[in-house]
Amino acid sequence: MLKKISIILIMLLIATMVAGCGNNVQSNKMSKQVIPGNSVQKEDSPTENPKVVKKVEHDVLGYGKMQAIALYVYQDAYGAPLSWFITVDEQKMLNLGRDDYDMADINFKDIDGDKRDEILVTRGSGGSAGAGGLNVFKPGASKWKELFAAKNLFDVPSKRFKMKYTGNYKARFEDLETGLKATIPLIKERYKGSENLLPQISSWVDPISDYELKDIDGDGVIEIITTQRVIGISHPDTIALFKTMYKMQNQMYRADAVYLYDDKGLLLGQVKLPALQTSNEIKIITDIKKYSPLMSSVMGIGMTPEFKANPKESIVQYRWTTTNGDFLILGNKRAKEVRNSGEKLLWIPEFQDTSGKSDNIIITLRAEETTIRKILAETNLTIDKDGVFYYVMP
Repeated sequence: MLKKISIILIMLLIATMVAGCGNNVQSNKMSKQVIPGNSVQKEDSPTENPKVVKKVEHDVLGYGKMQAIALYVYQDAYGAPLSWFITVDEQKMLNLGRDDYDMADINFKDIDGDKRDEILVTRGSGGSAGAGGLNVFKPGASKWKELFAAKNLFDVPSKRFKMKYTGNYKARFEDLETGLKATIPLIKERYKGSENLLPQISSWVDPISDYELKDIDGDGVIEIITTQRVIGISHPDTIALFKTMYKMQNQMYRADAVYLYDDKGLLLGQVKLPALQTSNEIKIITDIKKYSPLMSSVMGIGMTPEFKANPKESIVQYRWTTTNGDFLILGNKRAKEVRNSGEKLLWIPEFQDTSGKSDNIIITLRAEETTIRKILAETNLTIDKDGVFYYVMP
């Protein structure tokens, strides 16, 4: 039996060595691509209980109440990470797959300007590219909304980028996805004795290795800028930096512009990306942000639509729905769906709701053109319940 096991191990070792011999040093390729997100990839089963990576106390909901937030990792028998998860007051809130990352961390920062911290989940790789992942979540009592997750490719993204040495110490760069084109000047002295390698420059762009969080336009909302190294004749040879700026739009970060800089910080080219087209904007305006049935002076949460419509769509009605609680209408009647012309509507919780459960309540508002019942715009508002209090989320 031991002899059979030894033979199998030897065969596996030989197979691994043969597979490794075929690697191209310049390709820097890995077998997977990374899409940071809150889904767990199927990995080998962990052999031990999860290990605490970080544990802190923070007011994640902005209620003035501290909660215990913990980041855990599942590891294999050799200590390599298999997956991570995050708990709030010992309740699991988020799962994270390995995604070829070797480490993870959590931090807190108000990035959307609502005076309430978001949760930043960072992950890193120990490889030479220094690949990093960033996911930003808006915490809720029972669910977290993902605001940002940039696709990060560990494999060389040769299908997106094209690079070619054009002679005279210049390389042509093209981003097929955005249309960005630029010429990268190469420093002649850097390639003394290795000029023959310049024609071998190919489409080699590293995964995202850096994230910069900065309020560039001064509107109180943070922009996120990702950086990727553009590689020349070998991995240490950085000839340019490809950057993508993400801006908040409709409560979600979207790519706004791409830039190419030389390795000294000189801008070589940029492309402004088209914004998400929305013909109409609609919001739910509430008269209070915190409510309890114990407040005798307040009957409920007043809600009014704010709608900027196309002038041609002047005959508009509003349809309100709620997943829990009711709208109070004429005669003190309750309804979970109401149509009106834009007047203030009062939302109230269920009768004798003393469960203390922290389930999200979703209010949906649709603006409809009355003649053909076309939906002109739609939005949602979330109410979190904490004990006897109901909080309108930003």
